[in-house]
Amino acid sequence: MSELKFNKTSKALITATIILSVACFVSVITMLLRGIRDDIFAKNEKSPSTIVKLAQTSDYGQYYVDSMVFVGDSTIAGMINAGVLKDGTDTDQVWTGESGDLPLDYNIDTATVVCSKDGKILPIAGAIEQLEPEYIVITLGINNGVPYCTEESFKSYYQKLITSIKDTSPNARIILQSVLPVSEKYAKNTSGVSADKIDTANEWISELAELNQARYLDTASALKNSKGYLDGRYDSGNGLCLNADGYRTVLNYIRTHGYK
Repeated sequence: MSELKFNKTSKALITATIILSVACFVSVITMLLRGIRDDIFAKNEKSPSTIVKLAQTSDYGQYYVDSMVFVGDSTIAGMINAGVLKDGTDTDQVWTGESGDLPLDYNIDTATVVCSKDGKILPIAGAIEQLEPEYIVITLGINNGVPYCTEESFKSYYQKLITSIKDTSPNARIILQSVLPVSEKYAKNTSGVSADKIDTANEWISELAELNQARYLDTASALKNSKGYLDGRYDSGNGLCLNADGYRTVLNYIRTHGYK
């Protein structure tokens, strides 16, 4: 009788052990599957990372353009004479050096610009801090950049300006515009300039935009011909600066590739 009871107890223990083992096995498998599922969801879920390259949007309208200042070299300074902004040739939306140019070099962060109708001259970061534009579109790189800069020096100079702006205006909405294309003739006559080198510089600018949580504006794509050079329809005549139609094309591209 006691032997029978022992056998029944043994069987019960064995059965319980098996059930417990199966339960543990199922639990482990469930946890593994849940972990795999969560990992897949995490990889597929869209992260809230910054949108770097501005994609096509609906037309943001004239007010959007009117809320911007354009900081840059002679390729963007030409917007003043073209009279394409709201106050025509009297615009104070274009900030460039007193000479009408703003080279990309070691002291770009302290370089001064004419930033108002009364001729106020301030360092770029100081002008942004005082005048508080809603959007800052920076266009630099063809002068003292593309012709001779390495990737390291180009990014280093450009980064100094971005850092100085963010240090004084942490909430500034910064848009880094591509280096604009030049004509094929200009490239042939200018040492160190080519469509390929400009494209490479624009890749660096895009990377800087990502690094700094800014935006990259690929305006160059709207101005190129099939060879990657400036379309003749937009050439002011010197192969570097745009004519009025070219700047209108830039502004239309900006309006239809809004800041997000």
